[in-house]
Amino acid sequence: MKKPPAKIAATLLLAILAGAFLPSFGDHAHAGESMVPESWRAENPGPYAIDVDLALDEEWAKAFGSRADQQARRVLDLAAANLQPAGLILRLSSVIAWTSADDARTIHPLLGELQDAIPRDEFTLTIGLTADSYEGKVDGLAHAGHPYLVVRHHPGSLERDAYVLTHEIGHVYGLDHHTCEDELCFMADHGYDPDEHWCDDHLELLRDNAGYFGYLRDSQAQA
Repeated sequence: MKKPPAKIAATLLLAILAGAFLPSFGDHAHAGESMVPESWRAENPGPYAIDVDLALDEEWAKAFGSRADQQARRVLDLAAANLQPAGLILRLSSVIAWTSADDARTIHPLLGELQDAIPRDEFTLTIGLTADSYEGKVDGLAHAGHPYLVVRHHPGSLERDAYVLTHEIGHVYGLDHHTCEDELCFMADHGYDPDEHWCDDHLELLRDNAGYFGYLRDSQAQA
């Protein structure tokens, strides 16, 4: 049976109203959050450098002994090579000793403790490296726009550490897991594979966001 004209009109009106309140997704909806306006990128085309402090906890020092600094720099160099295609340059500023919590059962409390233990300006990326073992086997932790992150060493594999560091820096610059169809993308939520690379969407968004901390500095200077 056909609907009366009044019911048809009401149905159409409801559909229009529903469409008006649907979320609007950008080009990078599945890849993460856009953090830098296109106008700023046009005036500041990059590449973009960010100063890095490496914070090595006592467990990292115990695992590597006299080679602790060297191994940490190696991890940073490997991650830096992964980030170069996005126009993001990691510039080592210092290597610092850091005492992480002995009673932490997961890696999660370490992020806040790192920030409290090593206060830095918000334009320096502070990377905490630990070799402790935690429940849940979470290898890294970071948040978008937050210049602190933590990476847990995986015994016998600096390459895996570098993969985790690359992944977590991606989170700092607004990238997330979401529905990346490329299982070997750095931002895919899975274990390490030596053939990791950037999928097109995550690489494009990382290029867009690579100047975030420069944009943040400029915005604060103009405030």
